[in-house]
Amino acid sequence: MLINKIIIRISLFFDKLEKIWKNNKTQKIIWTLILLSFVLVGFTIEINKIFLNKYFDLPTELFFSIVFVFNLILFYEMIDLIFAISKSFSIAISKQIEIFSLVLLRDSFKLVSSVSDENLYEDIPNNYNFIELINTFFSSNLFIMILSITGAIIVFSINIKFKDNYKKFGEISESNELTNFIKIKKLISLVHIFVVLIFLFWTFFDERSDIDKTTNLLSLFFLSLVYVDILHLLVSYYFSKDYHLVFRNSSYSANTLLIRYSITASPILGVMTGVTACILLLLTIIIFNHNIANVDD
Repeated sequence: MLINKIIIRISLFFDKLEKIWKNNKTQKIIWTLILLSFVLVGFTIEINKIFLNKYFDLPTELFFSIVFVFNLILFYEMIDLIFAISKSFSIAISKQIEIFSLVLLRDSFKLVSSVSDENLYEDIPNNYNFIELINTFFSSNLFIMILSITGAIIVFSINIKFKDNYKKFGEISESNELTNFIKIKKLISLVHIFVVLIFLFWTFFDERSDIDKTTNLLSLFFLSLVYVDILHLLVSYYFSKDYHLVFRNSSYSANTLLIRYSITASPILGVMTGVTACILLLLTIIIFNHNIANVDD
């Protein structure tokens, strides 16, 4: 059939793209460019601050170079995640958790200059109120930075446990069905890559100054992931009617939705929502594996 031939050609094209992306030479070029970008951006900031600040409106904080390189790493991880989706739901969700932990670290570095400028307890009188001290701390950028770093560490630890509890097994029994399922996932992933590139160009040329372009890109990316996860879920249900597998994959989609919300929410609510989503995800995979083990027994 014509449709099958088209899907096969697209699958082969996707395999070529993935091979180029995963190639050691390509990876070395990418990470060399990221390293050079970090050094050059930091150097440019310092030179501009000392000699050219009258001519160019550039950031004055050296920590901007750290945030900038984190943005590059996040985009790299987005593309890596799309390739992972074609392999496995669980591998993809693990990569998704990694991205969220990097988002939390990036957010903490964004607050460094604000924390440096904060003088929380400089003007406190001798007869200070302990409750006021606590309230001042919890309403400060320092607390948000500590919370973001703590959240990143918790998410990192959960992801390690998630990988330990991830258990591969035959999701689809017949090999022909499995092959067709993988081909369809590659087709979806290929379209997803182009969609993300469109998001990238759209956010880059967005002239609004009141938004964080990277956060906006991440929000769009995770929104697209929700739709891709549901699409994969429907396709997998076509090949396999196993309720436990369908529920597990549905929980992955719900996790993606919560993380997408946490990225655009207020800092404190965002960290709490994201960490809660990762904890629930870990519980889901532990219970799922336990159930599969009991069935096998």
